[in-house]
Amino acid sequence: MEQHETEAALLPNIANQMRSLLSNLYLAASQVIPPEQREQDPALDAKAAILEQSFFRLLRLVNSMSAAEYLSDSQTLSLRDADLVKLVSEVCESSADLAEQLGIQLKFVCAMDRRVCAIHPAAVEQMLYHLLSNALKFTPAGGTVTVDGKELSAMRDEELTIFRRRKIGFVFQNYNLVPVLNVYENIVLPIQLDGNAPDKAYVERIIETLGLEAKLQNLPNNLSGGQQQRVAIARALAAKPAIILADEPTGNLDSATSLDVMGLLGNGFPIEREGRYLLVGGGIGVPPMLGCAQYTQGKSTAILGGRSADKIILQNCFQDECAKVLTATDDGSLGHHGFVDALVRRELSEDRGYDGVLACGPKPMLRNVIYCGSMMV
Repeated sequence: MEQHETEAALLPNIANQMRSLLSNLYLAASQVIPPEQREQDPALDAKAAILEQSFFRLLRLVNSMSAAEYLSDSQTLSLRDADLVKLVSEVCESSADLAEQLGIQLKFVCAMDRRVCAIHPAAVEQMLYHLLSNALKFTPAGGTVTVDGKELSAMRDEELTIFRRRKIGFVFQNYNLVPVLNVYENIVLPIQLDGNAPDKAYVERIIETLGLEAKLQNLPNNLSGGQQQRVAIARALAAKPAIILADEPTGNLDSATSLDVMGLLGNGFPIEREGRYLLVGGGIGVPPMLGCAQYTQGKSTAILGGRSADKIILQNCFQDECAKVLTATDDGSLGHHGFVDALVRRELSEDRGYDGVLACGPKPMLRNVIYCGSMMV
């Protein structure tokens, strides 16, 4: 046991050194394949996307090594007093070089100089590294944030308040409904606060999709948790926002309603009912593809991807709605061992009769699918 604990304690130190080496490798790769070359060469961009994907997977594995210290046979976390401010500061400092190489400025700002509390430092450190790696992965280098033609950094506080009310819909995990207003009044409240009249036809469509027609006069305390969540989703959609921020919006809904809600939250795809499409979904991008499969009435082919077999969702539903269903998993536990783009390439080379390729999933996957889709031209 003592030897096991000693070896486990060494792994977080090894992980820190490996992060530095990975950062150097990423920097070297970005210099060898600069962004401007990737934009001009789709084949090169696809290869660079694979490098990016592999880098962040390695980074996740390295971050997981930080947890080895507490993965003992007992599986218990021993808490001790530690300075949380200092811990977060050290994690940010160790990630600063990688952030700088990605063109991102990483700062940790805290109003407190010190905050001692009972935590398991290794577990908290691992969580922070996972959060930071995801943040760095999806944060663009430089640039501005523009929504509906308006740059957010140029807005004053009052303008941002109005912008949030008009352009951003929120779906909170605890619903945040106004208890003294009925269902319909809660749904149209943000619109009325802005001095506008609701689009009745649009609101009625949302209400019908979410199955709230019989509950419009009910107060929130007379609704179940799932019904309250539907009202919160309807309220977020009613104002036709440019962006929707949702915290587990389908967590309390049945699978059928969840699919309808996912369709409402997305923009959908311009497809023809008589068309025949190659539908590619990865991870959370799988559900939107099912609506496309249903719309084309069994003529399309679906390719579903995930890290492992247990991450492939809705496979049976796709088999009911598609002419053919193919799967790809990173670990080879189901279907093709590898990424979905290999199946896309194979399918398009064998069958040129598709009217288009529709895809939804992680950005690296989409890049590879775009490159493979160019084979149709």
